[in-house]
Amino acid sequence: PLWDAGRSSRRHPPATKGLMRMSVRRFSRPTVIAAGVLAATLSAAAVATPAGATGTPTNKHTAITLMASRATAAPRHKLTLTATLKSGRTALADESLCLATRTKTATASWGPWGTCMSIGTTDASGQAAVTGVVPRNGKGTKDEFKVFFAGATGYAPSHSAVITVTTS
Repeated sequence: PLWDAGRSSRRHPPATKGLMRMSVRRFSRPTVIAAGVLAATLSAAAVATPAGATGTPTNKHTAITLMASRATAAPRHKLTLTATLKSGRTALADESLCLATRTKTATASWGPWGTCMSIGTTDASGQAAVTGVVPRNGKGTKDEFKVFFAGATGYAPSHSAVITVTTS
């Protein structure tokens, strides 16, 4: 049971093995109310905006889904990559996307990401496709692809998850 300093004639709680002693200070009701008013005033001042300010607009979240026509490809065989840009359930049309890639050979580690190259703008369904993508030559070579959206008025930037295509 908790010890209540207001209902006990003892100055400290009864000694109990393994427990710490605490001092209890009682505040009068006006002190508690004044502290509450001060806290409310400080928090209101922290979020107040200057006169005439409209605030910073928030950009809507965007997401990109990237799909490859196949996960494995023979050397010099072409693939199609399709990216779909959405904000929630709404497809975003006429937005520019770019594609970055990097390669890992069978004997080396992943190379650096290449320069992001434009893949055009999205159509009415929010899609942009790249046809004729040729994975690197060499059996066991892996290529990773990632699509980026730089953002637009009212929409936040985003990027797709990385997809990997293996040369078989």
